[in-house]
Amino acid sequence: MRDPERIPEILALLAEVWPHYPDQRLGQLVLNACRGRTAAWPDVFNVEDDVMLEGLRSLLPGEPWTLYRAGEDGNPFAVERFTSKQAADDARARYEARGHKQHYWIARDEND
Repeated sequence: MRDPERIPEILALLAEVWPHYPDQRLGQLVLNACRGRTAAWPDVFNVEDDVMLEGLRSLLPGEPWTLYRAGEDGNPFAVERFTSKQAADDARARYEARGHKQHYWIARDEND
């Protein structure tokens, strides 16, 4: 059985995040939270609660950070944007762990 104590945590975080996105319907917000840092749309039915929590946390406003990689031409290519340095750095580590040969780095978006 799953721990019922997770329910108030998820609902509280949802209540904290949703006012930052008032134009999104609940389903849109949940889908965006489950989507996380991928371009693919997830099968929400199979998303674990810890992934949902991480996704909701990533939607909280904060300092904007971008994950970059060196393109084949050597120029920087923005891969994804994040609202926290930790989330951006975690994504960088995941990309590097996949064995990609590209160089990845994160940078704070000074213009935002």
